Amino acid sequence: MSGSIRLSFEASPNALQLAGATTTQFATNAGLAIDDAERVQRAVQIFVAFSVHHSYKDVTGGEIELSLDLTPNGVEVAVHDWGRPWRRGGGSFGPLPSELAEAAELDPDAQLDNLADEGKLLTLRIPCTHDANAELATAPTKPARTPKQLDHHSEDEVEIRLATPDDADAICGLLYDNYGLDYVHAEFYRPVIIAIGIERGILASTVAYAGDELVGHIALFGSGPMSTMGSGEAPEMAAALIAEDWRGLWLYNRLHDFAVENARSIGVSAVFGQSTTAHVVSQRLGVGSGYQCTAVMIGGAPPTMAKGQIKRGAQVSARGGLAYAVLPLAVSPVLTATLPEQYATVLQRIADDAGYAIVAPDGAEPAGVEDAPIYWKQAGSEFVYVSGPHDLRAVEREFWAEDARRAETLYVDLDLAFDCSAAIEMLRERGFYLSGLIPAGRNGRDWLRMQRPQAAADIEGIRLLPEARWLLDAVLADRASVT
Repeated sequence: MSGSIRLSFEASPNALQLAGATTTQFATNAGLAIDDAERVQRAVQIFVAFSVHHSYKDVTGGEIELSLDLTPNGVEVAVHDWGRPWRRGGGSFGPLPSELAEAAELDPDAQLDNLADEGKLLTLRIPCTHDANAELATAPTKPARTPKQLDHHSEDEVEIRLATPDDADAICGLLYDNYGLDYVHAEFYRPVIIAIGIERGILASTVAYAGDELVGHIALFGSGPMSTMGSGEAPEMAAALIAEDWRGLWLYNRLHDFAVENARSIGVSAVFGQSTTAHVVSQRLGVGSGYQCTAVMIGGAPPTMAKGQIKRGAQVSARGGLAYAVLPLAVSPVLTATLPEQYATVLQRIADDAGYAIVAPDGAEPAGVEDAPIYWKQAGSEFVYVSGPHDLRAVEREFWAEDARRAETLYVDLDLAFDCSAAIEMLRERGFYLSGLIPAGRNGRDWLRMQRPQAAADIEGIRLLPEARWLLDAVLADRASVT
């Protein structure tokens, strides 16, 4: 019944003019009355101006998608952009940002919806009559990005401290400036989630400010409140970012040292990080801080993140890899593990390189983490945890669950406190192969990680530091041997 139009265009000085001309033609074709057409036009101008001036900060090249749809009772206006994240607003989400106050005057139910790594969507409805048989066309164009300009600063200008909930919007903005919307943990594009995480102690972020500008960030988070991490589980150091024009001042080292001291004060036994394998820069920073690579996660990073690490705007085709690295904080790190014969040599070498002594488990109970919530998911990846004696047919059924089937890479962690030889055999028969060792993983247990990419994964593009290449060779040799 209803007609619609879609227009994709770049954020640029001409964006408002292009959107206006399209809207005028839409209103004419739909037979809108003059007053109704003016209200639709005003709605489009408000939304597009917000995207150009506030989402993309007047930087040319960001994508904007305008949608105009005839509904039984009027016209729905929607603008989708992939610019800086904003908090949800409008309707049940609370007031819209002041920059969109005029939109609320046109429609009290106008909304700004945060779609995490899918950008944000602005919508409102204009009640009116129209020609329901209108024929409307679409005219898309291709977007492109423009890099920021560089500047020069001094380390003395920077203050480093723990983040508060009030820093959430700035943290999301810094993520966007560095990764676009391609970061592996999509929760970092939702300011409300970040604020709640900090407030409830699920997230401990360290921030670097130069005056009122956030110029650096590193997060520390685990599978639950940080106050429980002293039980043995290693939280993740993630979202380590330095603003583009503040690099070269060794701010990462200061941020990381501050975050590690915070982790020590909590009483954790270790922390871990995941570095892209598109290059070795972040891996080298990790090794300089004492991290040791314990697993290679093929297909662990979204394609856009992997390619974005090489060249902004590069073509994307396959998922990239992640180097999983651990920094032990305990004086005498220990793994409680029964090494399975299939991977005993590899796991022993990983443990030795990371400085872990191995002790035999004594009367361990199943960890009970199979159904535990995961607060910080990794885009496109799904994890299955197996702890204790299991009906392997029941484990296999988990691979047919919707999240597992949709995952682009599926990982299975086997609790090394138990004999997992039968599970390894079953997994290898179903295309899983070695990823590596996860010390102090979920619930403080030590796990063997196996992996099965279910979408295209870039193996040729994996780059590791020389000291970790032997592990990649072992992973690829195991990959070649699975059924």
